[in-house]
Amino acid sequence: MINGGIELNATSLVPYPASVRPPVKADKLIVMELSRPGAAVNVLNKDPFSPFLEMQEPLLFNASRAATLSPNIVPSYPVGTVVDLVFAVNGVAPPHSIHKHGNKAFIIGRGSGAWNWTSVAEAQAANSGNFNLNNPPLRDGFLTDPALGTPTWLVIRFKSEQPAPVTIHCTSHSLSHFLDPTSDYALL
Repeated sequence: MINGGIELNATSLVPYPASVRPPVKADKLIVMELSRPGAAVNVLNKDPFSPFLEMQEPLLFNASRAATLSPNIVPSYPVGTVVDLVFAVNGVAPPHSIHKHGNKAFIIGRGSGAWNWTSVAEAQAANSGNFNLNNPPLRDGFLTDPALGTPTWLVIRFKSEQPAPVTIHCTSHSLSHFLDPTSDYALL
C-alpha cells in the first residue's frame, strides 16, 4: 500500500441505499462449472468452448440458434424469476473476473470445496458463515476465488427484469484468457 493506504475489500461493500436487500429465496438455481482442461479450451458447465466459437454469428443476432446450444450454456427462465447463480471453479484456475450485463446482482456467498448442494438454502444451512443475505454487495462485476487444486464457489442472486437475453462473461486479462479470446461466456 502507498502511504499507509487501506486496500478496498469489495466483499465488504454494502448496497446503497442500505435498505436494499436481496430476495429472501430464489426460484431457480443455476450452477456454472468453470474449468480449463487445456490451453485452447475453456469448459463452462461441462460444455467446452473452443476458440472457434468467436467465428460464428453472435447468438444475440440470431436467437433461434440458442435451441442448438446446450441448455447448460443458455439457461432459460421467465421474467420475474429470482435466480441463484453459482460459479463453481474446478481444477487449477486463477480468479475469474465476471461481468453481468443488465441489472446488478447480490454477491450472497463464497467458499472453498466442491459445490454439493441442491439449493443455496441447503448450502447456507451447512456453511452459514459463508453467506450474507443481510447486506451483501450489489454489483455487476464479481471475482471468483482462485482454485489451486481445491474447488471454490461464488453465489450471486438476481431477479430477472428483462424479457431479453442477458450476457454474463469472464473479463479476466490473465495469460490463460489471452490464449483463448472467446473466454467464458453465457447467455442468461
